[in-house]
Amino acid sequence: MGYNSNDICSALKDANVKKGDTIFCHSNLGFFGKPYGIRDSNSLCRLFFNSFMRVIGKSGTLIVPTFSYSFFKKENFKVNSKSEMGIFAEYVRNLNQSERSIDPNFSVSICGKNKNYFLNNTCNNTYSDKSFFDKFHKINGKIVNLNFLGSTIIHYYERKLNVPYRFDKKFSGKIDGKKKTWTVFSRYLKSKYIHDPLPITKVLRKKKYFFR
Repeated sequence: MGYNSNDICSALKDANVKKGDTIFCHSNLGFFGKPYGIRDSNSLCRLFFNSFMRVIGKSGTLIVPTFSYSFFKKENFKVNSKSEMGIFAEYVRNLNQSERSIDPNFSVSICGKNKNYFLNNTCNNTYSDKSFFDKFHKINGKIVNLNFLGSTIIHYYERKLNVPYRFDKKFSGKIDGKKKTWTVFSRYLKSKYIHDPLPITKVLRKKKYFFR
């Protein structure tokens, strides 16, 4: 059974997405099945992007993760480095109206009203105050994941709570040809410390912060 843009918009509204919202979206579009009239991945991404913009309007902002993990992989980062976050993130990154942050590991691409608010960032620490995630928290943004459990912003809150299983670690490399050092609140590589988004999801559902 297929679906169309109206179905997507209805689902977004049911999930409490509104005009003027600032949205951060992890995604895995392939699990949704095939929409009516869609024959390729580019058209699929365009369908979802246009549906988001219909719902949040010109006063809204759509943000996608375009993480490249460049410094982790001992690679240099460029503003046009390909992300590893799937077809929808790559689609948004390549739009003319989209701009990308310069975090060499956890960059985001942004379309909409609050783009400059997020891009005016001189912070070289992914999860610290004045980082993208800090600004997203302070603007009261909404996380809207499509077939994706959990969200990277959890590490921002873990740093705020000074959890014992992560620590600030510095990574070095080049960003657009210039030497930079970037700090990431990183997990200790021990078997007892695993990443599992399910427990926090259950808590959010219980407290009714989680829709759909």
